[in-house]
Amino acid sequence: MIFLNVIFPILVLVALGYGLTKRGHIETNMLAKLSFWFLSPSLIFAALYENDVPLHLFWDFGIFVVIFTVVFWLISIAIGKMGCLSAATTASLSLSVVFTNSGNYGLPLLLFAFGEEGFALGVVYVTMSTLLMSTLGVVMATA
Repeated sequence: MIFLNVIFPILVLVALGYGLTKRGHIETNMLAKLSFWFLSPSLIFAALYENDVPLHLFWDFGIFVVIFTVVFWLISIAIGKMGCLSAATTASLSLSVVFTNSGNYGLPLLLFAFGEEGFALGVVYVTMSTLLMSTLGVVMATA
């Protein structure tokens, strides 16, 4: 039942987007910009405004995201050193290991699986993760 109610709707949307893109009916560059600059911030703002998320959760999630980021950054650096990877390849590895695509697929999954309350907590995580990616991610990319 979880597959039918939670995962299947997401897979239908992914398949629909893939099919429309293959047929040339969607301009992906424009859609990506629209999503990045307008739709995602609007979704996050509305979710935070409409749900009563306690302020302490921002601190809790913020601390978790920082610890998660540092631990996985150190792991990716160690893997880069053990694999004798170049600095640029290690930086790419670090970015892909540390920063998840939790907004595009994670938020709908949370909404379908846990309802509005789970979705609101996911939005807090995505907000804190995005703040860290916009600051530390730049440092990691240039390291």
